Amino acid sequence: GEAIVNGRNAQPQRFPYMASLRHLARKHQCGVAIIHEKYGLTAGHCVYGKKEEDHVIQYGSVSLVDPDIMTRIIKKFHLNPNYVPPQYKNSSALAAESQSDPDLYDMLRFCGAKYMETPMQNDIAIIE
Repeated sequence: GEAIVNGRNAQPQRFPYMASLRHLARKHQCGVAIIHEKYGLTAGHCVYGKKEEDHVIQYGSVSLVDPDIMTRIIKKFHLNPNYVPPQYKNSSALAAESQSDPDLYDMLRFCGAKYMETPMQNDIAIIE
């Protein structure tokens, strides 16, 4: 499947049915497609393990800092019941497995990043 991560800025009125899932600290978490006056669609990993009361939906502007943006509280996250979160392996574990290649071993050992070992499945959720 495809994933959209860290998308590009949109022009005003280009995507009128898009919204922002935000943590109450006003930080943008994920995009939301408005599919009904009471429902939005987002990726399951955006709401997995999260509390509704810690988030809001904001819409009506392409700017994440627009003072006139509209805000709605979230009633419920409906995560796909078949959602399977990804499994990650950190770079030090990968480095240990790659000791036969000294350059790769050193890069992975010092990188500190996580790598997706198995992809997530059924990564979809409804926001009410």
